[in-house]
Amino acid sequence: MKLITLEGIDGSGKTTIIQRLKEILPPDDYVFTREPYLEYTRKTLETKKLSPYTEALLYTYDRAIHWEDFLNKQQHFVICDRYKQSSYAYQTSKMVAYDWLQLANINYKDPDLMIYVMVPLDVAFMRLIKKNEDYDP
Repeated sequence: MKLITLEGIDGSGKTTIIQRLKEILPPDDYVFTREPYLEYTRKTLETKKLSPYTEALLYTYDRAIHWEDFLNKQQHFVICDRYKQSSYAYQTSKMVAYDWLQLANINYKDPDLMIYVMVPLDVAFMRLIKKNEDYDP
């Protein structure tokens, strides 16, 4: 398996890029996934206020399930929307020790290629506003 990850701030366009890649890349050679992987993790992060270390452990648990259920079974190119580098960035910004995060993620493959999508903050912010305006539950 070759792991390609897309990283960037919210509103940078990662998900849009992945949608476009799905349209042009041969499905027999590429599979797509994302983190957080589990719906449970996404819902918990949306609805509960967690301490920084508890949040980091939840992301690590989610990644462990992602590996067991999906990633380590792949023979294709895997393109992942966010991965452990996002955990490093977000959790260290909440004062979780970087060394601790690295140790918690030591068993998970580093990406073969990481693409960081950079956009100006004002562009990302406007995209997020538009996304929220378009949201219809």
